[in-house]
Amino acid sequence: SEIAILRKMINEVYLTQKQYAKSAQAYEAALSRAPNNPAMVQRVSVTRSMSGDRQGAVQILQDWLKKHPGDNAIRISLASMYMEMGRKEDAIAEYEQALSKEAANAFVLNNLAWLYQERGDARVARGDGRFRLHPAGVAVIRWRRGRLLLHLALKVACDASVACSAWREPVNPAAD
Repeated sequence: SEIAILRKMINEVYLTQKQYAKSAQAYEAALSRAPNNPAMVQRVSVTRSMSGDRQGAVQILQDWLKKHPGDNAIRISLASMYMEMGRKEDAIAEYEQALSKEAANAFVLNNLAWLYQERGDARVARGDGRFRLHPAGVAVIRWRRGRLLLHLALKVACDASVACSAWREPVNPAAD
């Protein structure tokens, strides 16, 4: 409807003007009119986080998952939020649960490899399963497409850095 389009435009203006609290309130009002809309739950969570209400951002995702435990997109968002907040063990638990439903999700695999490396998990150190360490000491996914994408992203990000010289090595996709 025209009213819904107008409300969305107003929210976008709030975001552009960095009025995150107002944007969160507007999205919460929209969510009350469409309570079964996971995209709206995501928007409320993001805008709450941007306004500084991290716990509120987490809470809405947790509440949604209580009602919809199979929603992997929301679960991954919650894991990412935990990761940003430094709640590493909570992030690992959510990513592992998401991975049980989407075993080849490169985003989840990458973040789990990173978190496992940070806590010194033996699976990464030994190269078990889908996780192993690059010789430079960075956790990477043992999954062909993920490894290639991660390698390219790091190479671009590290082009000017001597510390990243190991990433200038060519990738051999057959090694996976």
